[in-house]
Amino acid sequence: MKTKTGKSVARTAYGETLATPIPYTFTFDVFENMSETKPLSDKETLKVRNAEELAKKRGAALALALTNAGIVKPTAEDDPMIAYRNFLKDLRLLKDRATGERKYTEDEAREKAAEMAGVDVPEDE
Repeated sequence: MKTKTGKSVARTAYGETLATPIPYTFTFDVFENMSETKPLSDKETLKVRNAEELAKKRGAALALALTNAGIVKPTAEDDPMIAYRNFLKDLRLLKDRATGERKYTEDEAREKAAEMAGVDVPEDE
C-alpha cells in the first residue's frame, strides 16, 4: 500500500457558488495488491477500494477546507428555503391511501410547502 496526495478546488458548497474558489489537499491510500484488501472477485477490487478511499479523504478534506473558510452547511433550522425544499419533496411523495393517487398537485404541494416553511413560493422551484 502506498499513500498518495490529491488536490482539488471547491467552486460550490451546499448548493451555492463560492465567491472565491477554495483549494484543498488530502492524502489517501492506494492498494497495490490483493493481500492488502479483502478479496472480492477480481482486479476490480483494487479499483473499487481505491475509489472509496479517494472519495472518503476528498470529502473530509473538503469539509475541513469549507469549515476553515467559515462556510457552514445550512440546515432547515437556519434556512427556510431548505425547509421549503424538504417539505416540497415530502409533499410530492404523499399519496391518498384510498386511491393511490398523488395527494397534492404540483401547485398545491408548492403552496403548502411554502406555507409550512414560512416563505413565498419561489418562481424557479
